[in-house]
Amino acid sequence: MFNSKIPEVPASHELKQIYKAIKGSGMPIPVHKEIMKEFKRLNEMSTSNPDYSVLINYISYVANLPWNKRTEETLDLEKAKNMLKLNHYGMDKVKNRILQFIAVKILNPDRRGPILCFVGPPGVGKTSIVKAIASSLSRTFKRISLGGINCYSDIKGHRRTYIGAMPGCIIQAINQSKTNNPVILLDEIDKMYKGSNGDPAAALLEVLDPEQNNSFVDSYVNLPFDVSQVMFIATANNVLNIPRTLRDRMELIYLEGYTEDEKMQIAELYLIPKILKDHNMDELQITICNNTIKDIIQKYTRETGVRELQRKLEAICHYIAVDVVENNDKKIKNYVITPELLLNIFDGELYYVKNTLVEESCNRVGIAIGLVCTPVGGLVQIIEATKLYSKNENNYLILTGLAGKVLRESVIIAQNWIQSFVKNNEVGIENFSAHVHFPTGGIPKDGPSAGITIVCALISLYWKIPLRPMIAMTGEISLNGNVLPIGGVRDKILAAYNSNIKTVIIPELNLKDLKKIPKNIRENLNIIPVKNVEEVLDIVVPGGLAKLQNPSFSTTIETCKL
Repeated sequence: MFNSKIPEVPASHELKQIYKAIKGSGMPIPVHKEIMKEFKRLNEMSTSNPDYSVLINYISYVANLPWNKRTEETLDLEKAKNMLKLNHYGMDKVKNRILQFIAVKILNPDRRGPILCFVGPPGVGKTSIVKAIASSLSRTFKRISLGGINCYSDIKGHRRTYIGAMPGCIIQAINQSKTNNPVILLDEIDKMYKGSNGDPAAALLEVLDPEQNNSFVDSYVNLPFDVSQVMFIATANNVLNIPRTLRDRMELIYLEGYTEDEKMQIAELYLIPKILKDHNMDELQITICNNTIKDIIQKYTRETGVRELQRKLEAICHYIAVDVVENNDKKIKNYVITPELLLNIFDGELYYVKNTLVEESCNRVGIAIGLVCTPVGGLVQIIEATKLYSKNENNYLILTGLAGKVLRESVIIAQNWIQSFVKNNEVGIENFSAHVHFPTGGIPKDGPSAGITIVCALISLYWKIPLRPMIAMTGEISLNGNVLPIGGVRDKILAAYNSNIKTVIIPELNLKDLKKIPKNIRENLNIIPVKNVEEVLDIVVPGGLAKLQNPSFSTTIETCKL
């Protein structure tokens, strides 16, 4: 029961409504006292005062915040399990972690759980799985897009002294949800960046810290609001772009890309029924053959998620819709979508089943096949090396293909290791300048995992030996020739598998990552773990390492001077 009194009865109907909202807001006593001071000043203020509208908007906003309005959540493990199964295929590890999270809440509803952060490429279901969590708990769901935010005030709000001041996105989401315990999705948390108006990541620290978010102060509200009951869940494509201090406050859960078989199952069980229902075509006799779905996956999409696959399936419905409307024959005609019909629907193939660039690059000097991980999944990366016939003495080594700083350093490390290898094996060499190129030059490339691929490309160039065909590799190298572990092993191996590459070389320290790869793919691939570069060369060079160490063969070897 609040003891605060108003010295005068509010004169206008509007003020009476505001006073009624304050009384029924259920806000804490210290907050209520502060708001009543502001209301007293408003009640005594002339309506012609410029501050009148600012103050009345502020008090109305604070009074209508859900201070004590709470949604009764449903803590039912079986319901959560069915909800996750209904909306998502596979993802067993992620589903188990969510069920563990809910089970702990059932045992202790007052316990503050960790801030979950789902990390993975686009289209793998990060946002939809958060919606499933909210539905299984019967909580209100709100999404905040953090992509592109570069201002501290976007999170914490603006002070009322500024023109056009408004609350930050956190308080706005809570106000729109009309409850103080919604599920709030912090989408694309890795795409914030520090701008001239402050660091938004620093503002999120207070929100995500369980030790201090029970008294979160938005700059506009300027009063402590308890956000500890809110379930914050974040999503990101690249964990390296999340500030370290912010990353420490979250539990990272990785969502990997889908295999071809998984995409087939997702299309049949989830996407096609949903798309037909959305287009009001579930009563039509539409048959999309398995070979058609397989062709769409192989020839018309190149992704680790299923977003582009969904668009292609929707395009089929658009094609059918035109025919239905033109012929006015909605319930009679039977539509069978065959692979041949796709050429009419999509107007030509975008991609090929086989990676022609990979096959054409085989049996050529100075070519090696690498594997890279991008925000949209794994890709096969060809690395080319050739002699540089340049009279400019400063251009001993040229790199092209938008290579980043780390990738440039990998080329230098590869050069230095080759020089040490040549000296140790007493191989006679001549000097020439070299040009190393990373095709698809319009896409920036960086990272250390191309180390062994660069070594193999240069060895092939210097020794004038084409490497064994269709062998892909990934691994960082040290100056001593050790092969160091890298990330994104699952996505890289899937990229190799989808390009019909049967042999993949990975660091031995990454063997633990193979358990994430489906058994049928592991059985169809020859995955070779290596400890050092010499093991790699023994595999990829025809004749093995002994051929490179043979002085009689190596008398005409040339190498790039540094």
